[in-house]
Amino acid sequence: MDVNKIKLIPLLCIIILFAVWDTYVEIDLHYLESYNGIVLKKLQIPPKKMPDLVIRGARETFPCWKWEGIDFDSVKLGDSIVKKKYDYFAYYYRRTNKGKYIKVKLSYWTR
Repeated sequence: MDVNKIKLIPLLCIIILFAVWDTYVEIDLHYLESYNGIVLKKLQIPPKKMPDLVIRGARETFPCWKWEGIDFDSVKLGDSIVKKKYDYFAYYYRRTNKGKYIKVKLSYWTR
């Protein structure tokens, strides 16, 4: 083998490791996380001000910037988000002024 090709092997391993890690994190955040609760707090995490929601009963914040069908500015405290483990879709229950809820189906943002 050529010496230059041998030097590229560690770089190739790092690239593959990064791709696998990125895929694992996406799967962990999307498919394995379940959300079932009321919105307690709205966050915009610096430095990019990514909009996240704190859901009661969930171990992670809900990354609403990764979901289509939900607008961060229209979310009110007391609205509900339900996503079951291994389910592709999430459901956002928006409370109206009359006290009733409107069910909105959310789909996960894919690259």
